[in-house]
Amino acid sequence: MKEYLKSAYLMTIIGLTILTGFSVAARAEQMATSPSPAENLIFILDASGSMWGQVEGKAKIAIAKEVLTDLIRPKGKTPISRSVRLTADRIKGQENQTTIILVSDGKETCDPDPCRLVKKLKATGIKFVMHVIGFDVTQEERVQLECMANAGGGQYFTAGNAGEFLNAAREVVKKSTLPFGILKVRVKKNGKPFHTFVIVTNRESGKRWSPGSSSGKTGIALIRLSPGRYDVELKDTGVSGGKAPVVHLKDIVIVAGETVERSADFSGGRLVITTLLNGKPFPTTIFYYRQGEKKPFHNVQTHPRTGKTSRKLLLGTYRIEVPCSSIVGRPTVVFEKLEITPGGTTDRTANFSAGEVTVAATLDGKPFNTPFEVYDKTGKKIYGQWTLGRVQDVRESHRYCGRRKDHNGGLLIWKTGVQTNICNSHEGEDKSSCIREICEKPMPHFSIYSFWL
Repeated sequence: MKEYLKSAYLMTIIGLTILTGFSVAARAEQMATSPSPAENLIFILDASGSMWGQVEGKAKIAIAKEVLTDLIRPKGKTPISRSVRLTADRIKGQENQTTIILVSDGKETCDPDPCRLVKKLKATGIKFVMHVIGFDVTQEERVQLECMANAGGGQYFTAGNAGEFLNAAREVVKKSTLPFGILKVRVKKNGKPFHTFVIVTNRESGKRWSPGSSSGKTGIALIRLSPGRYDVELKDTGVSGGKAPVVHLKDIVIVAGETVERSADFSGGRLVITTLLNGKPFPTTIFYYRQGEKKPFHNVQTHPRTGKTSRKLLLGTYRIEVPCSSIVGRPTVVFEKLEITPGGTTDRTANFSAGEVTVAATLDGKPFNTPFEVYDKTGKKIYGQWTLGRVQDVRESHRYCGRRKDHNGGLLIWKTGVQTNICNSHEGEDKSSCIREICEKPMPHFSIYSFWL
């Protein structure tokens, strides 16, 4: 196992043992081919009372000692969370990344949520990866330890006996010292260092994970990656939910022993879109695209009273689509190559105009339900519908009482572009007077349908 270790530090803490005090000299040829800088490796060995429980007739702590016999000098006991915190204090400020390997049977009795602690330490920018070996743990204990490994950007390994523990220890040390490259990302906002979450996706395997974040002081994120191709997302930590600005770094090639540098700028401006139909505000859905991309990254509906929507966007060029579903054919206003400037506000108005068309049909002087179709000037069919009977008021030919009933038995009242249950007689409500007032007026003797065009 020593051949994998470049350097390590021994720390003994009361309660949980942090292995330290040893250094392994690498061969000259290994150093020549090893990625730079060298990495630190720390073991945290659970030496609490529960580790004296037996597996196959031997104490778990004894098995761990045998496997790590050249490395361990256990002294005293410390809760898992405190040991992790003390380890983080020890490596804080180190330029090189440290691999922490926690060996535990999962019985943390002092801190109810050590996983949250690991997430907080990662968010501070301390450069570490945490792997966890769960030794003879229950399913409940495994969940907690696995959470710690995920939060620490590492992997979880399980072991139920001495042989499995040996294999897990070898595997985790090997993983921590395999050839790797470094992705260095500088993040800024309005010219200053900026703290962001980092999410990495392996383009070949599709695996997606978060190795940490950029430092709020320096704006730098150092990410150790195996050779391969990756996509990286950086998210504003100050905004939660789908509104958080995201910078995408696509198809980054990582080569063992090399450092790839990228930059991300979270400076931005504001885009305000107003939608009008015949000069009046109306609600519709706005679709946001990055210029040149086919898939929208966001959509939102304009306000029903003001017809406006306002969104902060990162610097760049965008394409905005504004469709109007209230008009036959769903016409769409497209704004191409909208430039977002630092601190600026860009305003655009999508103004739709439409007129009302009424189609009526009679047969022998009586209302007649029949299909009709609408074609544009090129001969393309853009709409099809049926006329319906029992118009409530010839002066408001766009509103009528249909004979259909909803699932509660109420009559449906239709309006242009919108289906509205005006007199929907819900269970327990008496709306008969409303129905009589609206639907029992004298009806003209023809069938009619209206729409915007």
